[in-house]
Amino acid sequence: MIKAILIDIDNTLLDFDASARLAIEEGFAKRGIDFSDNVIDVFHRINNSLWKRLENGELTKQGLFDIRWNTIFEALGVKADGIEFEAYFRAYLFDSAVQMDGALDLLKYLASKYDVYAASNGTHAQQINRLTRAGMIDMLKNVFTSQALGVQKPEKEFFHKCLEQMNCAPQEVMMIGDSLSADIGGAKNAGLMTCWFDVKKTSNGNSIADHTVTELNDIKQIL
Repeated sequence: MIKAILIDIDNTLLDFDASARLAIEEGFAKRGIDFSDNVIDVFHRINNSLWKRLENGELTKQGLFDIRWNTIFEALGVKADGIEFEAYFRAYLFDSAVQMDGALDLLKYLASKYDVYAASNGTHAQQINRLTRAGMIDMLKNVFTSQALGVQKPEKEFFHKCLEQMNCAPQEVMMIGDSLSADIGGAKNAGLMTCWFDVKKTSNGNSIADHTVTELNDIKQIL
């Protein structure tokens, strides 16, 4: 029996992709750098690969921040200060609160039936601020971040530390998130029930998750 919910933040509750695009467009315009859809494609390709390295323990979060934008600028053939742009980019994201479609409504629904907790590899203060600005923070019992716990998704210890503070057994908790590796794989390995938010609609029907949805509203049919 499910008693509590763990839910991811970026691209599950809050639209990281939309916020990142706005930040990049504005940042490039202010610096006189040409912007196109190719910039976004390159950003996501490199950003996703760096976060995957972080999940695998090959890179620290600070290490990711140190190289992310210089790597992107190099791939784009742009001469710009990647360290300076990284600082701007994270400052912009700190205050971004673009909601995923249906996220607030789903959160209200879940909070009426379960204890709901957020789980993120994002920076703690940033995630708290974004959730507050989005009007979501009061519906969450707690926000668990890798920075605060000292370990990150998909490691079992991340989920075990969450469960300890939630005072729940693994089978009493469902993890909802968009990442098959960090959210679903990590939670499954820790014994939790899982629901994959296939936001990009890439499922081939062979998901490792217990449940798969392509719209957040569909989770109401599961929980």
